[in-house]
Amino acid sequence: MVKHPEAVEQKHLPTQGQVKITDAFSAATKMPNSSKRAKELTDAIGYFIAKDMQPVSVVQGTGFQYMVRTLEPRFQIPHRKTFMDRVLPSLYLKVKDKVMPRTAAAEWFAITADCWTSRANEAYIGVTFHTITREWELQHFVLENQELPEQHTAANIAEAIKNVLSQWGLDSSKLAGATVDNAANIQKAMVDILSWKCLGCFGHTINLCVKAGLKQRQVETAVARCSRLVTFFRKSSRAAYILQTKQEALEKPKHKLIQEVDTRWNSTYDMVERVMEQQVPICATLIEMKRMDLLPKDTECRLLEGMLKVLKPFKDVTVQMSAEKYVTTSAIQPLIHHLTQQALRVEDADSLAIKSMKQEMAKNLQSRYQEPAVKELLDFACFVDPRFKSMPFLDANKQEELHEDFVTEVMMNITLDAEQDEELDSDREQEDLEPPSKKAKTGLGMLLGDMFTIPATKKRMSIRERAEQEMHRYIHEPSPSVDANILQWWRQNCNRFPAIAEIARKRLCVPATSTPSERLFSKAGYIINSKRAALEPENASMLCFLAENLS
Repeated sequence: MVKHPEAVEQKHLPTQGQVKITDAFSAATKMPNSSKRAKELTDAIGYFIAKDMQPVSVVQGTGFQYMVRTLEPRFQIPHRKTFMDRVLPSLYLKVKDKVMPRTAAAEWFAITADCWTSRANEAYIGVTFHTITREWELQHFVLENQELPEQHTAANIAEAIKNVLSQWGLDSSKLAGATVDNAANIQKAMVDILSWKCLGCFGHTINLCVKAGLKQRQVETAVARCSRLVTFFRKSSRAAYILQTKQEALEKPKHKLIQEVDTRWNSTYDMVERVMEQQVPICATLIEMKRMDLLPKDTECRLLEGMLKVLKPFKDVTVQMSAEKYVTTSAIQPLIHHLTQQALRVEDADSLAIKSMKQEMAKNLQSRYQEPAVKELLDFACFVDPRFKSMPFLDANKQEELHEDFVTEVMMNITLDAEQDEELDSDREQEDLEPPSKKAKTGLGMLLGDMFTIPATKKRMSIRERAEQEMHRYIHEPSPSVDANILQWWRQNCNRFPAIAEIARKRLCVPATSTPSERLFSKAGYIINSKRAALEPENASMLCFLAENLS
């Protein structure tokens, strides 16, 4: 697949750290104060190290020192120990002081958490924070990526996560939900020990669902042959060179074959898709090398093509639901309904293997998210998303039950304005004490008097009536398009549906996947690399925090 031109250009754009250091050196040349100039440049280098995940030893590199002397000959770069002992810890405290008030101000928040092991064989636990602000902006921060040397039991994990919230002054009563993978220990820590609402990562759920489909015997055999084929090309340099020649001669994209990774189903999809794309050059290469035994049979190729068609929606869903900058949890139920009723619908033209694959995947997917607490979280999140509030995948009885439960939730968020109540009571008393002045009666008024007059009464709605009225208006409000930004929709409509807006702020901040904590581990992998395997865990935690939270 040819890369989009914008994606190619994006690679050449300077990083935030490079921009920061360039701007700092440009400004330093105009500073007469040498001490202030030195501090500004030192801080800029610290920012560059932290944000771009550079090793501290970069300051001792010949090339880096030459660049600094060229930019500012008057500046003497401090020793690497100065950066690790003073500059970076100072930057860490500065960033934490900026982040902490924002996390403390959250009315509701969610977390993701996961455990991982570094290259140095040290165990860590990462926790990320997510909230929706009063301005309807989705915010996320890394709280901690700290060492967890104890055995990864549910009790130890629960204690570690509880300590993280305590260190940040976060009240667990404001926790809307925690998103974790499907590992038994962390699920038990969240549900059984901490008694929190715990959402299993939708990405891991999709992974388990697809893996169940790929275990069907014929599918598994075809994929295994595809994997052996890719392994041959990746291990044989001659085969790789011949393949490039054939690609050029046949005017095919010069793409390398992709090897699957056992823990990620989408790598299997990518591997098979690339083999199907390069089928003709691969065949020509194997004929020249007299290794046609490696080529998948025609029946296997048809099966692989059918498999790709089945898995394509799952690949798109995985990419879409891994985002951090827009709401995702509210889409889980609509997507499960779509995948089971559309993508996995058995058709007459399907082969027996594809039918079996679809049935197994549908059975696996429908068995997920059935716990009452999780189902309530997903139901409410879906209902407060104006795109999906009709919830057509629920029958009439279940919709009625949901609406009744939702009214109860809305009632809890309706608070009467005390001052307004006092004014209403004061007006009533005034009306009782001072009846309105009567005008002189004429015509029929003189003849019949007040015989037919019914006094006006002011009826105040109960909290339940107000809740039902607000929900009724919300249900009948036209739905925005599926591609609409629902945070922007709520920003524009929160004053019209104030009680439901509070529920939306609470329910929609929960991420659908644990991808944020997994991205944290990816960044940590760059920081704790083979050249920095001796990095102390507290320093690794500090650098991970800065790399993610520095703006």
